[in-house]
Amino acid sequence: MGGTSLENRRSKGWWHKTGAFRLFTSVVPSIHTETTPFLTLLFTSPPWNRFKISWQHFDHDISGLSIYTDGSKFNNNTGCALVVFRDGIEVHHLLCKLNPEATVFLAELKAIEMAVNLVVSQSMVNAEIISDSRAHVDTAGNEAADAYAKLSVGNDSIDCKLELPKAILKIFLQQDTLQQWQVGWNSSLKGRAVFDLCPKVHLKRLHGNFYINQLITGHGALAQYQGKFFGKDDFCSCGKAVEDRLHLVFHCKRWQGLRDKWFSA
Repeated sequence: MGGTSLENRRSKGWWHKTGAFRLFTSVVPSIHTETTPFLTLLFTSPPWNRFKISWQHFDHDISGLSIYTDGSKFNNNTGCALVVFRDGIEVHHLLCKLNPEATVFLAELKAIEMAVNLVVSQSMVNAEIISDSRAHVDTAGNEAADAYAKLSVGNDSIDCKLELPKAILKIFLQQDTLQQWQVGWNSSLKGRAVFDLCPKVHLKRLHGNFYINQLITGHGALAQYQGKFFGKDDFCSCGKAVEDRLHLVFHCKRWQGLRDKWFSA
């Protein structure tokens, strides 16, 4: 994967340290224009041609302007937040409640977007955007962003509705399809023999073969099925009862030897 040199990244106003994006805002006021080479490269080129960003331990200096971001999801409520620190002192925060379908990962990305928009709109100079990190314990900025993000999910109204990725939509569609399938399977008057054995629908492939399928469904060579559809005698050859699947598996004396062998316990 290709990447620009450290000097080139600095000259273009872009620097990264393990979740911290430092925007040198001497060039930030112009990055919203379509003529900016950096923005053009960032949003129009394929990922493998964009800037290579390395990840390493970030020793944060509390001096200067820092924006911490985080996302949260709880009880089907999603939100995100940012908090601004100047020289280690909190000076501003912003909360945003999202649509409940949004994932926590989308929430964290939305928080970063909010931070970038804040930097651009306020023409902030040398601002660091520090995204959420599992190693944020005892870091005041990260802890504050985490607390505000959790607070945002409790807001009454939705501030921003995010479009969901196709992968998430497929999951929701599959869940909805399974729910509708289950309702129909529960209320149907058909297939009750199978329902007794498989009451819950799922997408897993069941192991089976020609003979097992006949026992599960009650179809095929069973005398009861032959009698129902072809007018044949539906009595079992043992002469004791109608040859349905329950009689064949549990009661027919012709198969008692196999029952004793396989189900002796």
